[in-house]
Amino acid sequence: MKVVHVSTSTTGGAGIAALRLHCGLLQKSVDSSFIALYTSKKGAFPNNIFQFNHNYSLLNRIKRKLNLPVLQQKENNTMIHGLKKDYELFSFPFTDFRVEEDDLLRNADIVHLHWVSNFINYPTFFKKIKKPIVWTFHDMNPLLGGFHYLGDKYRNESFSSIEERLKKMKIAELKHSNNLTVVTPSQWLGNDLKMNSAFTNVRYAHIPYGLDLSVFKPQDKSFARSQFNIPLGRKVILFVSENLTNYRKGFDLLTEAIREIDLASEFLLVSIGKGKTGFSQNGRIMALGKITDDRLMSLLYSAADVFVLPSREDNFPNVMLEAMARGTPVIAFDRGGMKEVIRNNYNGILVEDVTAKGLRTAIELFISGQCIFDSKEIRDFAVHNFDLILQASRYLNLYQRILA
Repeated sequence: MKVVHVSTSTTGGAGIAALRLHCGLLQKSVDSSFIALYTSKKGAFPNNIFQFNHNYSLLNRIKRKLNLPVLQQKENNTMIHGLKKDYELFSFPFTDFRVEEDDLLRNADIVHLHWVSNFINYPTFFKKIKKPIVWTFHDMNPLLGGFHYLGDKYRNESFSSIEERLKKMKIAELKHSNNLTVVTPSQWLGNDLKMNSAFTNVRYAHIPYGLDLSVFKPQDKSFARSQFNIPLGRKVILFVSENLTNYRKGFDLLTEAIREIDLASEFLLVSIGKGKTGFSQNGRIMALGKITDDRLMSLLYSAADVFVLPSREDNFPNVMLEAMARGTPVIAFDRGGMKEVIRNNYNGILVEDVTAKGLRTAIELFISGQCIFDSKEIRDFAVHNFDLILQASRYLNLYQRILA
C-alpha cells in the first residue's frame, strides 16, 4: 500500500500534524510519502519528504513567452483588491500548481490530502485524481469559500459575495470526486461537515491527532525552568501560538485577564510566538519568541504549572495534547475540539464565558489552589488517547477498509 500525503507546508499546526501522522505510518511499516509546497529546512526530517517541483502548466509557459501575467495568485489578489480586510487567512481554490500530475500521486494507492489551501487547483485536481482520496480537515476552509473559520467570515461582510461564489465553485468541483473519505480530528468539525451539502455523500471518520509521547513527556520542573531562566517560586502560566496577534487565538483576552488579577498573586505568564505581547507589567510576563523545536517545547510544558488556550475558535490544537502529554492541566474556552478533551478538575478547566472576565476567574481559581490536578492522571489520559502509533493504526485501518 502506497500512501502519499499532500500538504501546503510541513510547518504550522496543520503541517506539523500531517508530518507526525506520516512518521507514525512509517513506524507501522507503511509505504508513506509526503509532498509539500513549502518544506522547513530546520531540524531532522523523516524519510520520504519531497518538495513539490514548481513547474507551471503549458498555458502559463505560453503566457510567460507573451509577457502576459503568469501567476494565478495575482489574479486571486485582484478579486479581493480594495475590500476591507480583517481576517487571519483567505485562500483561493485556484492555483498554478498541478500537483495531480506529480509521479508520486500517479503511483499512489491512497492520496491523503491535509491542509492544501493555495496548493491544489480544484478545477483540475478532483477531475484528474480518480483513485481513493482521504482528506483530513485541519480547519473549516474545505467547508467555506475562502475563509478558514466562521469568525473571520462574520467579521468581513464585504467579502460575502466572493465567499459564496468560491463556496459554490468548490461544491461543483468536488462532485467530480466519487471516492472521497473525510476525516476530522474533532467531532465539532465533523458535525459541521455533516451539515454541508458538498459532503453529504462522502465517507466520514473521526480520528484525533497523535504525537510522539517519547518526546512530549514529563521532565523535572527545576531543570526545565533553569533552561529558560524561569524563577522557581512562582506559578507559571504558558501560552503558545504561532503569532501572538492572531485574533482567533485569543492572546488579547489572556493579557486583559492577566491585568485584572490581584497583584499579590505570584505568577508569571510565559508567551511563545512571534509578535509583541502588547504590554509589560511588573515583570509578570516573559516573551520567549517563536520556538519550533519539539524537545524545547516539551521542556517548556514541564516548566509550566498550567497551559492556557484562549482560542475563540479551534479544531483540535496540537498544543493542548502536547501540554497534557507532559501532565500539565489546560484552561480553555468551552469551544471546538477543546470541550471534547478537557474535563473539569481532571485535566483542566473549561470556561463557558468567552471573555477576559471568564478567563480571569478560571486562572484565579487555579492560582488560589482550589483546583488540584494529578499530573500522572493527565499524562495517562494523553497516553491512552493521543499516542502517535494509535493514530497511525486508526488511519491504516481506514486505508485498508477503503481499498477493500
